[in-house]
Amino acid sequence: MEEPERLPKYRKDPRAEARLQALNELLQPLQLERESRLDGPARGLVFVIGAPRSGTTLVSQLLARSGCFGYISNFVARFWLAPAIGALIERSLGIDAEAPRAAYESSYGVTRGWASPHEFGYFWSGWFDRGQPTHLLPPEKLDEIDSSRLRRRVASIEAVYDQPMSFKNNTWCTFQAAWLARIFPEAVFVVCRRDPLYLAQSLALARRERLGSVDAWWSVRPPSYPHLLELPWWDQVAEQARDIERTMDAQLASIAAERVLDAPYLDLCADPIRLVQRIAERCELAVPASDCLGASIPRAFEHTDVQKLGDEEWERLRASVQRAEQ
Repeated sequence: MEEPERLPKYRKDPRAEARLQALNELLQPLQLERESRLDGPARGLVFVIGAPRSGTTLVSQLLARSGCFGYISNFVARFWLAPAIGALIERSLGIDAEAPRAAYESSYGVTRGWASPHEFGYFWSGWFDRGQPTHLLPPEKLDEIDSSRLRRRVASIEAVYDQPMSFKNNTWCTFQAAWLARIFPEAVFVVCRRDPLYLAQSLALARRERLGSVDAWWSVRPPSYPHLLELPWWDQVAEQARDIERTMDAQLASIAAERVLDAPYLDLCADPIRLVQRIAERCELAVPASDCLGASIPRAFEHTDVQKLGDEEWERLRASVQRAEQ
């Protein structure tokens, strides 16, 4: 799936990418050998899903800092074809023992520092990108995926950390939640939601910051993507936000309620410790006391549900969101 060109400061270095690809191909046989002895995860598993800009990155950072879950760091994400080998290297170098730099900072889903959580985009694209125009796979494309191999690969990462794994990936996991629930019956889904007006505003701001234009498409492509390209930007982001939620809810409808935990953005900001405790309880983990979590997790975060666009853009967007919600 092709991506729009980013502004220079966000572009990837093609030479560095080629070196990483070569390294991954070199290590892949070791990965295959290591996972061949496994069947699937032995512990609980957490998928953090939701629209981009709904709080998914913050939830992934909270889980990383809680000490209750394994997670994919910016270091391990470089080993998308051999993640268990990357995790072993990470542990051998002591990177996983470091406190994540700027633990609760991010730039449109991108965190800083080797030990901070990563969305693992190359890994999930390797399984789900089948050349389709949107991020929702039709059933026949899902049937092409070797689900047993995916279970073994996730199990190989879990075995390194000896903890339940948590994954955050908006672009693929949100729209494939029902399929993931079937192949990972041990998984819990943390569903991030945000007021659609502020979500749409944040999508627009991400376009301007990362791509240089509010008219350039950014991030998740819902089923209505081809139609949305014909609309002005304010209608695009309003409909993008709404269609992502509709598609996600359709996926969640087939997942047992006890496996789904809602995490509204304002509630997340008001009491992040309680959210971590609820997730840990759902995974049947020994829940750390609030005082212990308070040493690594703030008691609250200041939310960003405020107007940031100019008045004219804001009114256009607000009208579009109201139409999308009807």
